[in-house]
Amino acid sequence: MIKSKDEKFTKVFGAYFRKLREESGYTTRDILGNHVLNLLGCHIMTLRKERSLTLVQLAIRSKVDPCDISEIERGETNSVFATLFKLSIGLDVTMAELIRFYTLRVHLK
Repeated sequence: MIKSKDEKFTKVFGAYFRKLREESGYTTRDILGNHVLNLLGCHIMTLRKERSLTLVQLAIRSKVDPCDISEIERGETNSVFATLFKLSIGLDVTMAELIRFYTLRVHLK
């Protein structure tokens, strides 16, 4: 018997990832990695828009190519630490604030 919402979520989420791994051939790490990239990109876009910055303005402030920022926001690239650090400067946030977008509390079997 499932006793809490967390246990139910873990059971459903675990089953979902097992099925996804079987059908796609990807590992859980690959699947979660892509998900995290998408979440990070959305968070960076949100921070940028909250500050009313265009891609070009953020690019100038952070010294990162606007095409690279666009790819990061779309979750299409795995950013290196140096690029994320530059973006945190351009957005005037700490690195902790930049990556404080998601806490994964799932125990996969």
